[in-house]
Amino acid sequence: MSTKRRQRQGRTAAEWATLAASVVIVGGLLALAGLPYLQAQLPASIVATPLFAEVRQESGTYYLPVDIENTGMEAAEDVVIRFTVRDGQREEVAEVTVRILSGGGTQEAVVAFRIRPAPGNVEAAVVGYLRP
Repeated sequence: MSTKRRQRQGRTAAEWATLAASVVIVGGLLALAGLPYLQAQLPASIVATPLFAEVRQESGTYYLPVDIENTGMEAAEDVVIRFTVRDGQREEVAEVTVRILSGGGTQEAVVAFRIRPAPGNVEAAVVGYLRP
């Protein structure tokens, strides 16, 4: 009789809490199992951001710090980025190579120019990288 009475009243708070915890745990395990598959689908994607506020000058040379970020999940090796600075008719090119850039990782580099780098006159282009 107590079983029938219990069925009519519905589930207790403890049963609902147990069900909710079970659903969260199973959902978390499924998400963890699928995460490597999702990450493998995001190839390396390189973004170079000049930090103009941190430019310094010494002996006629301008040093421009640059953040190099891999927004993908796969690692990249020997990442080559070409920086071009233009000032009227003058143009100067410098390249930076990052040996290893992990997925989601960031590396800071410094590029040296004789022409003063400023927003609008610096272009960054990824030349290429190796897939490990």
